Amino acid sequence: MIPEQHARRDAEQTTEFALSLAHTLNNLLQVVNGNLELLATRVEDPQLAGYVRNAQLAAQQMTELADDLQDDALNRS
Repeated sequence: MIPEQHARRDAEQTTEFALSLAHTLNNLLQVVNGNLELLATRVEDPQLAGYVRNAQLAAQQMTELADDLQDDALNRS
């Protein structure tokens, strides 16, 4: 295999891995976000509600990172 073909194959594999990773992360984060949303409606303690909000913000940031990873991978292909 010539170097150009090897580099192209490696780039394709990296793109496929990034897309798969982003997809899996988004699926898991959907579960986390959904459960946090349900929890937020049931928490009455203000301190606990603050913890839930912090977790929701962190999960949202992770969702944005996964979306950025997917966008970057799609732009490279």
